[in-house]
Amino acid sequence: MKLAFTISTLSQGGAERVITNMANHWAGKGHEVTILTLSVSSINSFFKLDSSIKVVGLAAGRSSKNPFEAVINNARRIFAIRKTLKTLAPDILISFMTETNILSIISTVGLSFPVIVSERANPKVYPNSIIWKLLRSVVYPIADKIILQSEASKDNFSGIIKKKCAVIPNPVSYVKDSKQDFKVTIKQKKTIVSLGRLVEEKGYDLLLNAFSRIRAHHNDWSLVIYGDGPLRGQLEGAMDELKLSDAVQFPGITNDPTEALLKADLFVLSSTTEGFPNALCEAMACGLPVISFDCLYWPAEIIDNGKNGILVPTGDVNKLAEAMEALINDNDHRETLAKEARKITERLGADKIMEAWSKLIDKLV
Repeated sequence: MKLAFTISTLSQGGAERVITNMANHWAGKGHEVTILTLSVSSINSFFKLDSSIKVVGLAAGRSSKNPFEAVINNARRIFAIRKTLKTLAPDILISFMTETNILSIISTVGLSFPVIVSERANPKVYPNSIIWKLLRSVVYPIADKIILQSEASKDNFSGIIKKKCAVIPNPVSYVKDSKQDFKVTIKQKKTIVSLGRLVEEKGYDLLLNAFSRIRAHHNDWSLVIYGDGPLRGQLEGAMDELKLSDAVQFPGITNDPTEALLKADLFVLSSTTEGFPNALCEAMACGLPVISFDCLYWPAEIIDNGKNGILVPTGDVNKLAEAMEALINDNDHRETLAKEARKITERLGADKIMEAWSKLIDKLV
């Protein structure tokens, strides 16, 4: 089978990682896989791709200075996608991310292969442009299938779109070296870890504030936030203002999030909104005790509060600080949560999720 993907870039990010894993899975099964990115500069994947996978940069990712340029640039993107797909003649096209999904649907009108689009962010929040939201409502019914991350997210769409929706969450890989029997070890320093882009919706300002409230009583604990983004300077400034520079690190992007998680003692997801919390699931698969804001969507569908993790009200810094301190002080509870957390791979294991994708594709081609 010939499979084609479209996505804006192959840089760091949850959607990029998932599309890479899916492409590698099907390439490993002997299928011909091509990934189209909107710009030439994005053809180098942050995540490792199978050598058989072809990546085509469309040189169509230029930024727009005004609405007129936006129309012209998007027309160029549509033309570039359509021209390339007509040459590739895939058996199916899978597109990731709202704007790219819309452009991909329009570019394939009249072509003979089915199109699946996948919403990766929270559709209640994204896109934040009224124009793109309107285009989504008009264009999405043309797609053959629309993949969402959760059942609850269907409520953000009209009835005609809902009929074409299917829920397939992200795959969570089994971690061979996970903390199968998490034991609290006696060491000088313990680490709270978080991973993600340094953007507003990740709530790292809230996490810093929560950590500052417990730091004085727990000098043996530090906070490490992996990732990069536009708010790095602002967050580092907040760290200094809270006098946490000796206890908080921003090491940047990690090429091996699994290794970073396995070195940690506690994971915190401070996001105020999520399409699908990849980092949370990865932390659980690694056998870490986890705390998460109960944001839309997914944390409450993943965490059975008090059994395999802790949920706190979204944005409540006091409750987050209390939950962190409670687990820091309760070694037994951390061990129990960690043991149950690993079972996430039984529900969202990569083989199970990819089987769902394969069954869907078989129905369409």
